[in-house]
Amino acid sequence: MSRIEKLVCLGLVAGCVIAPTVALADNCTGHWSNTTVSTETLEIEKNYTLTFFHARGNSTSENSFHTGVGMCGGYALTTPDGKTYLAGICTRQGKEGGWSDAWSLQPGAERGEWHQVAGTGPYAKTVGINKGWWEGTLGNGKTDMGNWGGDCK
Repeated sequence: MSRIEKLVCLGLVAGCVIAPTVALADNCTGHWSNTTVSTETLEIEKNYTLTFFHARGNSTSENSFHTGVGMCGGYALTTPDGKTYLAGICTRQGKEGGWSDAWSLQPGAERGEWHQVAGTGPYAKTVGINKGWWEGTLGNGKTDMGNWGGDCK
């Protein structure tokens, strides 16, 4: 077995041990999907760009009331050293109200962070309290999907 294969196996074993522990800390989990509506890229200098985007999508959950449809907007800043920073906000409408969450993803991170910043109906009581992680699992440059989890009240 090569050194790289050993590292991959070690990573998989560690992931199987750590992932259930992380999942136990989450009291809400779900899935999301977004389809890009528009993008605009500004080239500041060579290899230094700022891309704004707008997408429509959904969030679903079987163990919280965070199921709804809506839109997201944000930006991706790629710096000359090759690092990309992502940030934005999503606003979704559920059966009894709506909510907005701000999110970010640091360069090189597999998971981003989110926190609820606004809400109506049952979501109004959880502004500033609900927070967690998100990750992309599949995408083709136009439509992306992934998982999320966190601490929801």
